[in-house]
Amino acid sequence: MKPKQDNVFRVYLCKKGDKKCKGRRCDVILSSKDLPGLCLGNILEISSSLDQRFYVQHLHEDDESGTYRERRIYIEKAIADMFLLSQNQYVTVKVVEKKQVVLDNIEITIKERYVSRSDMWRFRNCLIDTCAYIGKKVEWLLIPTTVVSLWAKGEIVRSGYVSEDTRIVFRSASAMMLVYVQMSSEMWDFDPYGDLYFEKCVNGFFPQLFEQWNKHHCAHSITFIVTSRLLLPPEHLSESRIANYRAVLQCWLQESDRELNLNQLVQDFYRIIVQNEHYDDWRNAVLSKMDAKENDLAVLSTAADGNFLQVLNLSMNEFSVYFTNRRFETVGQQIIFVSAGGGVFNVDRDLVTITKQRLIDMGISLDLVCLGEQPLHAVPLFVFQRRNGVYPSEDYLIPHWMNYSYYQMSRRSAISIKFKPRINLPDELLRDAHRGLVMETNGSPISNIDAADEKAFSSLLENSSTRSNANLASEFAKEFLLEKNLNHGDTIFEPHHITGNPWRSNFDKYVASSFLEPGLLGDPLESKKSQGVLSMIERRPLINPFKPEEFGVPITANRRRWIHVFPVDKLGRSKVAHHYVAGKSVINIIQGDEPEPNETTISVNGSPSCTSSSVQLFEDGSSRVTGLGAGGKRCVWAWGSTGEEKWNPDMEIGVDWKSLIRTALLPLTTDFFPDRRSMSADYIIKSHQLPVYFDLVREWLEDSECDDLERLRNLVFDQLVYQRLQRGFQIVLLDKKLIYAAITVSEVHLERMKDEKMVSRECFLSFNRIYHRLYMGDDGITVTEFSPRLEESHETPEIAKRREYTYLFQIPDNFEYTLCSARFQKYDLSNLNWNLLDTELQNRCVPRLFRDDMRCFASRFLLTPLCASITKTIMTERNGGDKYMAVFDSSFSRRQEEGFLKFVEVLNRFRRKTSPRHKRLMTSRSDVESRIYSIENVDVLLNGWRESYLPLYSQDPTSRFPSCMFLTTEFIAWLMANVSELSNRQAAIEFAGSLISAGKIQMLQPTETLVDDLESSISTESHWHEFRCGFFLCYFTNKYVSDDKIEEKEPWSRVIQCEIGEKCSGSVDCTYRLNSVEMKFYAQLQKTADSGGHEYLPKNVSHFMERGRVSYEKTFCATKSFEIGVRWFMANSQTVAETVRHWCSKAANLSFHMFPVPEDPFPHALNPISPPLQCPVVIPFKPDKVQSDCICRLIIAIMKAFGFIEMGCSAHQVPQYVHLTGGIARKTSKTICCRTFDHFVVMQIIVSIIMFIICLEVNKLIANSVVDFY
Repeated sequence: MKPKQDNVFRVYLCKKGDKKCKGRRCDVILSSKDLPGLCLGNILEISSSLDQRFYVQHLHEDDESGTYRERRIYIEKAIADMFLLSQNQYVTVKVVEKKQVVLDNIEITIKERYVSRSDMWRFRNCLIDTCAYIGKKVEWLLIPTTVVSLWAKGEIVRSGYVSEDTRIVFRSASAMMLVYVQMSSEMWDFDPYGDLYFEKCVNGFFPQLFEQWNKHHCAHSITFIVTSRLLLPPEHLSESRIANYRAVLQCWLQESDRELNLNQLVQDFYRIIVQNEHYDDWRNAVLSKMDAKENDLAVLSTAADGNFLQVLNLSMNEFSVYFTNRRFETVGQQIIFVSAGGGVFNVDRDLVTITKQRLIDMGISLDLVCLGEQPLHAVPLFVFQRRNGVYPSEDYLIPHWMNYSYYQMSRRSAISIKFKPRINLPDELLRDAHRGLVMETNGSPISNIDAADEKAFSSLLENSSTRSNANLASEFAKEFLLEKNLNHGDTIFEPHHITGNPWRSNFDKYVASSFLEPGLLGDPLESKKSQGVLSMIERRPLINPFKPEEFGVPITANRRRWIHVFPVDKLGRSKVAHHYVAGKSVINIIQGDEPEPNETTISVNGSPSCTSSSVQLFEDGSSRVTGLGAGGKRCVWAWGSTGEEKWNPDMEIGVDWKSLIRTALLPLTTDFFPDRRSMSADYIIKSHQLPVYFDLVREWLEDSECDDLERLRNLVFDQLVYQRLQRGFQIVLLDKKLIYAAITVSEVHLERMKDEKMVSRECFLSFNRIYHRLYMGDDGITVTEFSPRLEESHETPEIAKRREYTYLFQIPDNFEYTLCSARFQKYDLSNLNWNLLDTELQNRCVPRLFRDDMRCFASRFLLTPLCASITKTIMTERNGGDKYMAVFDSSFSRRQEEGFLKFVEVLNRFRRKTSPRHKRLMTSRSDVESRIYSIENVDVLLNGWRESYLPLYSQDPTSRFPSCMFLTTEFIAWLMANVSELSNRQAAIEFAGSLISAGKIQMLQPTETLVDDLESSISTESHWHEFRCGFFLCYFTNKYVSDDKIEEKEPWSRVIQCEIGEKCSGSVDCTYRLNSVEMKFYAQLQKTADSGGHEYLPKNVSHFMERGRVSYEKTFCATKSFEIGVRWFMANSQTVAETVRHWCSKAANLSFHMFPVPEDPFPHALNPISPPLQCPVVIPFKPDKVQSDCICRLIIAIMKAFGFIEMGCSAHQVPQYVHLTGGIARKTSKTICCRTFDHFVVMQIIVSIIMFIICLEVNKLIANSVVDFY
């Protein structure tokens, strides 16, 4: 029944293909005539009941309004299904204010697509001023996404409006993920409910995680690693290894100020279970291989004494080459560390500093999952053991740069147990306790905890001997003396009670009285310093881990780097959703009386700054960069990932399934900027001007007639922002008045700039302690760099040596551990030449911009013969892998050359001008009678060729080529088939060379003479006057062109041209050297409006032609792989990906297999800069009855039979081979081939096998077959 209201509409469902939608995707369609006051862009509230309402934006007017007897609203079927609306249902529609339904936070998930940070910012701009709802599919820039979560005013909502202030969070369902399982001694302990922690891991946490991955259709590329730190008994090791381990262990102990028994040698082990794989059934792939054998090798260390920081740094080494080994199906990097401990780790100070800074700068998501019970104190907690004196002490650090969870299995008991244990009692305490249900106590309740603590500590101090008191006082004097240069890079904490605590007051009096006694301090200098100890104690950065809610720290850029990932409560404070109090998330708890950290100005080493209730805690070491956050905030809480959530002792930390299922990507924005004091004292300011060259920018648009100068300026300005974003910078979202005050821009000057329109656009960006200001005026763009004045000292070889880490590593299909080495290096962007990048950006084709030090993206591919049928036969028959000789039959070379020419045509976007009388000729005819032309009549010969060949033309309308182009290899084939005197290839090439010398034909010579980024040779006149056979373009000179309009020195475009020849002879100039050309990526033009109705960009957003550089080997050989590389820095990632996918598809149609390979396919285990989680498999080869001069030929024959083909140049480097499937790479040591073999020497051929993504099962079969064959 229809309700009696004026704003009631009848629902009609529609979808994109309907006539009503006109091929567009429309959320709603209605007429403004039916709803007075309705305008395009208004927000509509549609409700079917009081508790069921949602919001959409009116973007499409109903042109057929007035033809119906009732009010109609057309709703897209996906929205109707989401909000349970049906056809002919009546709904209430009204217009609402945008600010009433604005979203605080929106989370969007990306799957199986790579998206750069610049693409995210462009995508974000497309979302502004739109409405979103849960499950909405949004696609821009060829990037399909799904809205998964919406927050408004501290509550999860189902729809809302996206404004400029909405935090847009991108999450990845296809990240590169490293999952570590720490096999510590606690794994074999029982939890309070009677389960082994190992069982809790493999039967509880991981099955639940795998179930969540499958439920949300995740496609992560995951590496599972089991890691442990073992104390090795010396009796099981050789003397040389013991000596080596002792040296390494002693160095580790000195760095960490810890004391262990040197009779026990420490060694870290890593075993990869699954490497870079994705499975639908993770249980069988992972859990079946995690057995209980990990604790049989030696004595396992505890979780606290494990290799947590080493694990993080190894992972960052693995992720550090993400931009050069770019994969197009993953986005985001995540580390998951599963530990049986409670979140407390004994760590090294220096290693914490570099780990924290690397992790924050690289934007890697870290999730710590603790299987143990949540302690009573703040977690996670780093403990530094300090052993500078007789009495040991501990410093504490609460890291804010990780996400942490505590997992509890669902209870299987029918009895409801509400008690949740928070501690594990030490064995020493339980060993001496009386047996019984209750530990020894007088049974009286304690009403005043502080008084009880005072009594306990007072009795301990009063019962101490005089000598002990003297030693204790001496140690306190030494421990509390402040170091002159504190450069640990983070807040170092020590046990501390707040001012006014009764036992602390007595303790201070005791220490002070001890200092007054003569002779207690052995060193007179220390005695002189003792009088200032108490004041220094108050100035030392201290914290009590049991009361972190009483301590705050200055706000810093590091603490705000991830702040815009978290949702906010009703008061606008960022909270963590998996923190609960009384079963309710802290986001939903209204805490209006929750105070902010106190801000009191004190002086520490003469530097005023803000502090919390008692102390000043700096995070940036000696530089002490102070600044402001959103709303002028100067301090945040010392505990927590956000710093805006106060510690609550009743808080229960659950599992952050959202992060474990779909990892968050580093936010594009932040809200911190240094203050005026820090800018003047700690920073160096420099600027450079960038004039806008409008002619060059018009080439971006491929519109030489564009006269919108403001649009051209904005294109350059946007690109400057994009380049910084994709290198890790964040846009600073802060009140401009606060920033102007910091950089000393007066309000008068600011008003004058606004009045005179001196600055039309402005943007502030930050990375670590580096800040950039971009502002655009009529005279160009100005870039101001704010760099830290006190740069860190240069990393000396001694420091680099200390950061080298040795470990034992085992990969799949290898039964032994390999000794490996890694070096932990800082991630630094300060050396990037921004002036060069900004200046040459408008030109775009400068080769210098495509080098690795400029952080451009790169992918490398190989082209090999297709062998799918043989591979399928091997997998079906399972009778050995040596079946690939069938590929290399008599017609193999001819087929490969013909297919390769067509493939290069695809790369160059060439087409053929088809004609009934034209045919493509590649094979030569041997019968002499059919040859009708002679070299004596050159003009007739050339006219005959011109009438028979298929001319090439480019699909790019902006490129410049001759009207009649042909390939040199086709011309040679035609000469051999139709000219009587030219019966062989060499004679035909010589004749073609004479035609060039005579000026009859000419090789296509690009006019640019550039040395490209791959150091290929400079184009010269003599080089292009030589006739070369292959994919080289030729054209007729003016005399033989019908329209006679082409000039001799036309500036022709550059394309891929390469020779077809034999293997390299080993001369100085390598035959397979890489050349490169600039290339446009056209995928954006091909899919502006695809079958799904998704545009590339909104119509009001201008886009430009995206380009990059393609590298290629200058010679193709049929019996060798062909290398192709792509580099880009001014292109949408999915545009490049679609281009590469198009190439791969065309290659398969032409009987080729195109697959990615890493930049370093052969990492050495002991090379500290090689990828740390990749290791070669050594296959022993013992040819006892083979002569030494035949070993190389034998190896090549074996590799060829098993499907290996040459990669690179064997004449200029160690021979390398790759499997035809693309899954295995092999390298043979060059010295092996020339060694003399006898019965005293064991000959081994080192075969390095690296497992890639493609055909894993085939690769395992091939590897096993190779072993069996040997």
